[in-house]
Amino acid sequence: MAEELQSRVLALVSEATGTKLEKLKPTTTLSGDLGMGGDDAVEFFEKFGSEFTVDLTDLDRDWKFYFSLEGVPIATALLVAIPSVGIAIVLERFFPRLRGIVALGIGALLWLVLLVKWSRWRHRDSPQITVEDLVQSASSRKWTKTVPERFAQRINKPKFYNRFTAR
Repeated sequence: MAEELQSRVLALVSEATGTKLEKLKPTTTLSGDLGMGGDDAVEFFEKFGSEFTVDLTDLDRDWKFYFSLEGVPIATALLVAIPSVGIAIVLERFFPRLRGIVALGIGALLWLVLLVKWSRWRHRDSPQITVEDLVQSASSRKWTKTVPERFAQRINKPKFYNRFTAR
């Protein structure tokens, strides 16, 4: 029975991500290994919850620890645009033959490479949902994975100190 359940979960993951069944293992992570996120993750878990009749209330509460939102917030867009323009200006000063859109393109590319590297470094140990977590939840019909305490504390910690949070 457990092997049949695991096979069904693996088939669902394979279908949702386009990954061949033979490449999936119990330790395969949805976000880290398969790149699932945003609306794709929402759609997957809607299907997972209905197909295996799993209560996903606890996952909904902890969603922010596992997946990012779809789309790009304006602050993120500015985080990409403003430094790219700054790098382009510096490139034009040091390399006078670079002009306008070429310098901006090179600046944007350099900045995006740095952002991707930083993002991967920053999220290298973020909590992940594995295929095995899905199998356990499908077996118990309730979301069973809990966020490690160190992550829960990090996100719930006040961002600044004031006299009201000290009490």
